[in-house]
Amino acid sequence: MPQNFFSPLSSSKREHYAALLLIYFELFQESPHGIERPVLMARFNNYFLTHQGNFVDEEELADEQDLDWCSSDMFESEEEQEGAVQSGFAARYLRELLKTGWMSEEVLPDYTQIINITVHARPFLEALAKVEGGMNVEYESHVVSIYSLLCGDAAKENGHYMVINAHAQTLALIDSLKVLSQTIREHYERLTDQEENKDIADILALHYTSYANDILDAAYKRLKTSDNLSRYRPKILSQVRDFLLDQKWLRSNAKKYAQMAIVPQKIAEEKLSNMLEEIRDIIQEENTKVRFYLSFYSRARPLKSSIVA
Repeated sequence: MPQNFFSPLSSSKREHYAALLLIYFELFQESPHGIERPVLMARFNNYFLTHQGNFVDEEELADEQDLDWCSSDMFESEEEQEGAVQSGFAARYLRELLKTGWMSEEVLPDYTQIINITVHARPFLEALAKVEGGMNVEYESHVVSIYSLLCGDAAKENGHYMVINAHAQTLALIDSLKVLSQTIREHYERLTDQEENKDIADILALHYTSYANDILDAAYKRLKTSDNLSRYRPKILSQVRDFLLDQKWLRSNAKKYAQMAIVPQKIAEEKLSNMLEEIRDIIQEENTKVRFYLSFYSRARPLKSSIVA
């Protein structure tokens, strides 16, 4: 990994570098074989045109080597000159991302310039996209996956695989709800920090408009989808109980698990039982948390409406 790889995201302009990296990653997903430089530059230019008010010191972004070709007497209008300035911004940022190893440039035999993703940048771009998505987590999808893995026919013959994967999905469900819990906590911390400078009406408005719109509404729509979480929970718990009581199933799948993991069969059986018990306990606990969030939302929404009105 290049020595200065993280420098764009630790600089004073990290917000803009992150936004440009997300633009690039979105384009890359649409064209995994690389992006032509003019296409990427056009998208970067659009970003700078939209956010040009954020750049107070243009000399910091567009130095002479980026703009030495665009003196004011070359343009017939201010719009053309502004466009040239934005192109200078885009060139400056792209050059920095290339230099620090987030992207690489390839010139094809026909002289087409292609901007490629680097091997070490991809996992960080994926993580950045997830961070940018914030609350965009489908809680129900984890529960549906757990249900499909444990309650399908494959679990009877290859239960060890199904339990391992269902256990992983269960842990992913916890992580998703942790995101919601952390976002709620961060909101209250921000609210507390702002209390001194706001009256009661301002605080209530901030809580029941910004909070309900940005956090609760988004989470509620995912938690209350067409196939409610409660539809799957009882069937999952019932199947887990049946597996734990079925000694023949446990011994058979523990034997397969032992061969795969290269551990004694007794240890494999204990691990399978432990994973099933953890799935059971987590599903029960997380269902209580989901009901709490939905209950909290139901109380917040009427108050939100009355404040807005």
